[in-house]
Amino acid sequence: GLEAPMRVLLANAGLDARAGVHAAREANRAHGDAFGFDVRAGKLVALAQVGVVDALEVLEHAVRVAGSLAAQVLTTDVIVHHRKPKSSAYP
Repeated sequence: GLEAPMRVLLANAGLDARAGVHAAREANRAHGDAFGFDVRAGKLVALAQVGVVDALEVLEHAVRVAGSLAAQVLTTDVIVHHRKPKSSAYP
C-alpha cells in the first residue's frame, strides 16, 4: 500500500520501520495533518512545516493553471475586435 515507501526509507536509514509507520499513522489520525518521518533526523515531523509539499496538490494546481491558460488562448480571438478583418464570416 501507501506505507511501503515509508517502510523502505525507514529500513534503509536503519530505523524501526514498523514503529515508524505506526507512529506516523497515529499522528495523522490524532492531528489530521500529514505527518511523516525525517529519516536524517530520525524523528516524526509535520510535513508541511518542513516544506514537503503533496505532489497531488501540485499536480492539481498545474492542471488548473493549464486549463485557465487554454481558456484564455481559445477566447483571445473572440475578445480582440478587428476593425477591418482580412476575412469575415459575414458579408
